[in-house]
Amino acid sequence: MKRALVFIVALAMMTASMTAFAAKSDLADNLGDFSSYGTGNIEPYEEPIEMSVGFGINLSKTFPEGDSYENNVWSRAYADELGINLKLAFTTADSADKVNTLIASGDIPDMLDVTQAQLKMLSNSGLIRDDLYEVYQANAGSGMREIIEGVGEDAVLAQCMFDGKMMAIPRVNTSPGEEAPVLWLRTDWMEKLGLEDPQNWDDLYNIIKAFVEQDPDGNGQNDTIGLTFTKNLWDSGFEMDGLFNIFGSFPKANFWVEDPENPDQVIYGAFADETKTALETVSQMYAEGLIDKEFAVNDSSAANQHIASGKCGVVIGAVWISNSSLFTSVDNDPNADWKALPLPGLDSATTKVGGNYPVMGYFVFNKDFEHPEALIKMVNLQFEKCFSEDSTQEIYDTYIEDASGNSGFAAFQIYPWGHFLPAVKNEMAADEIVNLGLSSEECDVWARPFARHVEAYEAGDTSAWRWYRFFGPDGGHLVTGQYIRDDLYNMNHYYGPSTDTMAENMALIDDLVNEMFVKIIMGEEPVDSFDNYKAQAEALGLNDMAAEANAWLAEAKASEAA
Repeated sequence: MKRALVFIVALAMMTASMTAFAAKSDLADNLGDFSSYGTGNIEPYEEPIEMSVGFGINLSKTFPEGDSYENNVWSRAYADELGINLKLAFTTADSADKVNTLIASGDIPDMLDVTQAQLKMLSNSGLIRDDLYEVYQANAGSGMREIIEGVGEDAVLAQCMFDGKMMAIPRVNTSPGEEAPVLWLRTDWMEKLGLEDPQNWDDLYNIIKAFVEQDPDGNGQNDTIGLTFTKNLWDSGFEMDGLFNIFGSFPKANFWVEDPENPDQVIYGAFADETKTALETVSQMYAEGLIDKEFAVNDSSAANQHIASGKCGVVIGAVWISNSSLFTSVDNDPNADWKALPLPGLDSATTKVGGNYPVMGYFVFNKDFEHPEALIKMVNLQFEKCFSEDSTQEIYDTYIEDASGNSGFAAFQIYPWGHFLPAVKNEMAADEIVNLGLSSEECDVWARPFARHVEAYEAGDTSAWRWYRFFGPDGGHLVTGQYIRDDLYNMNHYYGPSTDTMAENMALIDDLVNEMFVKIIMGEEPVDSFDNYKAQAEALGLNDMAAEANAWLAEAKASEAA
């Protein structure tokens, strides 16, 4: 990552008796130092203000008796401690149509959660404030900056800039690691066949081959498969793009890579030369029976069934599949076990993997609303209450989630699940639990629920396996943490809005890419047909898209420099 710093290994751990914060993961150091910004602005308003907010809500959300979306632990904290009274502008789960209607009417609430396409539409409407850069710089604290500028680098703020003016506050997830491709291997099969962790592509190829040909399930039948994918080639549970990353190819939909002839510009990853080279190898693997013959018609249920039935022992998928796919094989077979590893390179134990900046949405403000800093104050308050070194278990249990799973609720999706939580939170939790060896009482309060799962599994509760492989030894978040430390994320080099030509024809190009992959991999067309598909994409405006993307990037960099 651009802001990556040299990782310094902790020399010693202070005793846990001093405080619960005695030893901490230093993973966030790789994002940059934002400590000078401190808490940020959490000053209460002299006279309370009211802010109407528009965002999709979970209609099945349950609250303690007497509480609601407009009256809960967080809304009361905002009112009592900041003088901000929140009012819901609408109450629908799917807000897309509602937001479009509001934009069309020209009547939007004080704050509105929008998509990138809606932000682009609003940028020329005159409906929203365009001075949010100054607001952000004057008010944002270290926690908010660490996730927006640390995880998001320069790209996330650039997405909010139009004609040099910042028109939104980005809503950002904790890490690029949640969707990054991780290698998952069945360790019981590896032990049975005498296989070691792969140190390069040839090693991984031989593991896949052994899992297909050497009867790892021991039933005397030739019924195991190699890699499995789905008809959605970029399914985050079964990531074909991860296989291609091994070869230096990044073909995922809407993914742009650095132009090798001009590093300041981008080209479309699916039609880079490395993709053609990778297609040749992957098509050979398919011909050898090392890739599921039915991948092109599989849905995720079919792919999951291969795992649940014990017929698949290698998966390239996101960190969270231990909790969605892999645990089924462990539930069905007490001997089954999996481990997470970084994807290997052609000649190395690791390689660059594709990553997208984890922006989940954008908060915009009515041009007539006088206090856009209110949102930043609320975010700052949340960090100070729940994620600072002054936080306690009691505070965390009240405002976030206690050990029994009861949770508070922050309005407009600050919490739960990812928006404005501590940067690289999950990676740091795995680091504290495994690499620093902290117990659930010694970890940061936000890491304690994960540590308790790890401890439960180690104490014999096999139902906690799914969490153990999230945060424990050989777990997925140790791998995504390694990706951060070793600068292994190749981030999407175009992070701007959909251009005019993209809006018109990108879906057609994506369909073309899917057709090309399926037909070449399955041997229905030769690898050289790649050139014909590329020509078809160019006829659909691929070169125009690249020119528009490069023009936007040049403008974004100029605005950043100014």
